[in-house]
Amino acid sequence: MSYLAIAGVLAILTYSTTAAHGAISIYMPGEEDISDVKAIIEDESVFISIDDVSERLSVTAKKITDEMIGICKDELCILVQLGSVKDARRDADGLLINADLIAQALGSKAEWLISGKVLRFVPEDQVALDTVIKTGDVVPDFVLPSITDGKMVPLSSFRGKRVLLFLWASW
Repeated sequence: MSYLAIAGVLAILTYSTTAAHGAISIYMPGEEDISDVKAIIEDESVFISIDDVSERLSVTAKKITDEMIGICKDELCILVQLGSVKDARRDADGLLINADLIAQALGSKAEWLISGKVLRFVPEDQVALDTVIKTGDVVPDFVLPSITDGKMVPLSSFRGKRVLLFLWASW
């Protein structure tokens, strides 16, 4: 194997194991933002300090064994393997949990907006506000009252027809 190939392999290994430590904000629709949450951002994963978010998100970490905890919201608990690098990290600031696992406990999905260093927990049944819908995509279904009789009409009832949505707001 040439020195160039070895250098390339080392560069890939170094890239895949690099992690950025810092503080992020967490946004949940209808809730106040949580700022200055300790986080580790590693490749496609975000690990957040359970101590920084447990009270605000109403989740608790319950010890199950020495190597496993449960991230719980009410009666729902998501198991976290403490020895698993994809589930949890320990550093000087304490225990950081993969944001996807915390989102599962909240019945949400985690969306990471790298540019703004913002992590959003969006309820599974909601579409994020900045979801981009491109030509040819299926538009998420929603229901609005009819302007003629006030009955609720789902957008999906117009499937296959051309629809013009005129949205207006005044603040």
